[in-house]
Amino acid sequence: MEIDDQHKNFYGERTKWDYFKNSDSFTEKMQIFTGLELYQSLKEKLLGEPEERKLVKEFEDFLSIKFFENKPVTLIPKEKSPKVINIKIGNEDQYPIYELGDGLQNLIICTFNIFTEKQRCLFFIEEPDMFMHPSMQRSFLEVLSEYDQHQYFITSHSNHFLDMTIDFANISVFHFSKHEDTQPQFHIRPSSPRDREILLDLGVRNSSVFITNATIWVEGITDRLYLKAYMKKYIDELEHSDPEKYSELIKLKEDYHYSFVEYQGANLTHWSFDPDEDDDEYKIRAKSICGHAFLIADGDIGSHLKGDRKAVYEKMLGERFLVLQVKEIENLIPVEILKKVVAEKFKKYEGNIERIKYKDYAKPDTPIGRYLDRLLKAIPEGKTIFAAINKSKSKSEGSGTIKSKSPFCDDAIRFMQNSEWTLTDDLKDICVNIFKHIITQNKNS
Repeated sequence: MEIDDQHKNFYGERTKWDYFKNSDSFTEKMQIFTGLELYQSLKEKLLGEPEERKLVKEFEDFLSIKFFENKPVTLIPKEKSPKVINIKIGNEDQYPIYELGDGLQNLIICTFNIFTEKQRCLFFIEEPDMFMHPSMQRSFLEVLSEYDQHQYFITSHSNHFLDMTIDFANISVFHFSKHEDTQPQFHIRPSSPRDREILLDLGVRNSSVFITNATIWVEGITDRLYLKAYMKKYIDELEHSDPEKYSELIKLKEDYHYSFVEYQGANLTHWSFDPDEDDDEYKIRAKSICGHAFLIADGDIGSHLKGDRKAVYEKMLGERFLVLQVKEIENLIPVEILKKVVAEKFKKYEGNIERIKYKDYAKPDTPIGRYLDRLLKAIPEGKTIFAAINKSKSKSEGSGTIKSKSPFCDDAIRFMQNSEWTLTDDLKDICVNIFKHIITQNKNS
């Protein structure tokens, strides 16, 4: 990021020539940002109005939290020749920013205008994933999702980006491919993050990626999404209550230190977690496929519905096996959040939502869907509002779990993100066990 005395931006001029030379479409509302502009922009803001200096400080704090493990970050546009931005991180000596890793430089460049621009903007970003570690790519996508007043158009060849889009509902994926007909043509089609054709075009094979050190095995997608929200809340609550522990856990990144695996209920019987079990040809050995597993199972794992497998997995995994002390993960939703979700879905019926009590539904033998229906007493004859039923059987024979689990989960997590709530002791214990496993498996990282 070293520039000359005339502040010439050769990259910017070249980009303008390549993309806009044959049209008058480039207007004053448009801006090309290559990274070389960062020096002058920082300098002007630091020498400008108080609110501009404050904005730079807020951006430095933002970088500290998102990308530098809460170490203080200072950006210094050095005036003496050569003109270059220096960066100081924590207790380290300051040094030219070009000595920082290319991926981190890219993150700073890509997020500067996203953070500082308060008006709604369209951002067109070319290959932001270049030189970024997969965990940094996830952090970047999380920033884009957080600053959703803007809209982003991104080109990428990263299969990690593609995988991560599954976790973000507001992302659309388009597949660009070149076809050699009579004349070369580019085809564009909407696609899915799970589209294998895209992976093949990117040259991705199973051997293309490394495996994370720790895996968290959960029954399904809603379990994964709930746990991610609880783990984030657990870390957030530590910031003031236990800063030392907070500093340790905030460094842990999904897709780097740990990953989630969904085993889809009864399919768990197909897996063996016993490192010494080599003889059963009908079992898939987890140790051959993924990092050390921490297995979380619903409280009904020992019921006649799923077979008595609790003792089997306790023997295989020991402390790396956790059985929820409730029927399923929805029974652990904090009561403040559950009331909000129920209130939103229950608008057209009468019912005393304040009757919902955590101690009444956080039990191993309580199907939460049926609990809500019975408690609120506003169910039309022969129908349910919350409980899933088996249509081939009577209502009393249904599982009583939450029907439409994914939309219910989406609502719950939305309220977790936008309202005040606290973790229950049950959820804290689960988070403690999960993070203990992750830290143990990453102790040499």
